[in-house]
Amino acid sequence: MELMTSYRLEFRNKNYQKGLDVEEFLRKKDDAVVELRKLKRIEHINKKRRVFVGARVAAIEPTEDSLENFSFESSLVSEELIKFDKRLVSPQLSISERFLILLSHIHPAETPRILLEALTTLRKILSECSSTPFSLLVRSGATMNLIKLLSQNDLALKAEIAWCLINITSGPASIATILINQNIVPALAKAFNTSASADLIESCAWALGNLAGNSAEIKNELINYGVAKALVNYLLENPNIAIGHLCTLLWVLGNICGEKSSLPTSAIQDILRIIPRMLTYSQEEVLEEVCFIISSITREEPHIDLFLATNAIHTIFKLIVHHNKKIQNSALRTVGNIAAGSEAHSALLLSLDIINKLAPLLVSRSRVVKKEVLWILSNLAIGSQDHKLKIISHPCMNIVFNTLSDTDSNLKNEALWVVYNLSLSDCTNTVLKLSEERVLSKLIAILDAQETKLLMNAMKSIDNILTAGLEAVDQSEANPVAIRFSELGGLDALEKLQGHSNQTIYNKAVEIIKDHYAYEEIEVPCGGNIQYYNFS
Repeated sequence: MELMTSYRLEFRNKNYQKGLDVEEFLRKKDDAVVELRKLKRIEHINKKRRVFVGARVAAIEPTEDSLENFSFESSLVSEELIKFDKRLVSPQLSISERFLILLSHIHPAETPRILLEALTTLRKILSECSSTPFSLLVRSGATMNLIKLLSQNDLALKAEIAWCLINITSGPASIATILINQNIVPALAKAFNTSASADLIESCAWALGNLAGNSAEIKNELINYGVAKALVNYLLENPNIAIGHLCTLLWVLGNICGEKSSLPTSAIQDILRIIPRMLTYSQEEVLEEVCFIISSITREEPHIDLFLATNAIHTIFKLIVHHNKKIQNSALRTVGNIAAGSEAHSALLLSLDIINKLAPLLVSRSRVVKKEVLWILSNLAIGSQDHKLKIISHPCMNIVFNTLSDTDSNLKNEALWVVYNLSLSDCTNTVLKLSEERVLSKLIAILDAQETKLLMNAMKSIDNILTAGLEAVDQSEANPVAIRFSELGGLDALEKLQGHSNQTIYNKAVEIIKDHYAYEEIEVPCGGNIQYYNFS
């Protein structure tokens, strides 16, 4: 008898892989992806500015000590600016004093020509220094002035200001908060919406993307000011946009959708308007960004249906075998998100032959890919009886079972989750398909593991399989599955766990022995009617 839908949904939401803390698992995965995206963006900006790659990989908190690595070379100051203020290159002044003098010229009251020279110098300094003096920029009022000056009509001024803000917004979260309070978002959004310059539009978007990577509050701030909608509209209205600019705008949308975000439905609907067209690009850098956006959107179950309505799932299926690992991993993560949704979502994936599409990836050389595929299968395995039967009857289960003895504990753990979730079935015959000697032997081997969660999942799987064997025979008959399990050394392994230091492990071992071996002698029944399932 199948689990009722309401119970299944409750089980999926509250208990599924509870021991692993699924949200924490996904958060860590997203943290890693976001950090890689941030480093990639910093590398790109450094290359564009012809400075050493990695010069600004790590932003630091604004302290006076950071000036030790701060460089303000006199060669960066133009002759015209030196003539106007010789103090900028005075050897009698400290670097911080000279820098503050430069910042004093970045003011709305300054003459346009000197202002442009000062902005150009500041942009060069921020591009080349390995330690930006954020505290000086804030305390001097320079950040506030830069934001105010962004409303100027002079395109050259706005271009230099936007470049400066790209550097400043890439700083620590504390700086981002200050900039938000100084109304940087509406200023950048206005410049983005009113500019006819593609370069300025990209720069404004880039700075907004830097801000978006800091917190959910900032993402919401961007949404409230219509940033996501403006980005989407721009992409729709400019189909011939340069690939570099396109990737930047998609990167910004990815940051808005990414980790720590919970966007309103209206924002998701806006962003999804561009997805089908973006997936038609052949350039890998474009597909990397758009696949990341999709994987981020589908993390929340209510948004899965919105994505499915775009009919882009078939393209995602093609991308799960893409040679570019970033594209492939994001595509797999999207499928995993859908599989972790409702039972209807799992049913849709199975109806679209997802298992046959995933099966070849179980022998991938990439452990990351194999782990993602096992994660998807474990989500599908928590579905209805029909879902479980489709999975357990598929030849790919041979590979899953072999993975139970993999030397990689992460892969072993994911494979075990597939087995455990399959064992959570009300259909005895389905669970008995896990009673094959090869499967039992590998589960027994896991009982020697040191990891508590691995041990518990193995024991719970064994308990479910033994229970299925008991339910398949008359009460007067011995459980042939329990007998075979004992012959393979399983009972000895359980008895050994009665000496385990972890109380939970001890209790579970005692429980299994009590429930399935509470008699003096085990005899193999004559003419037993239990058949072990063969996966060959």
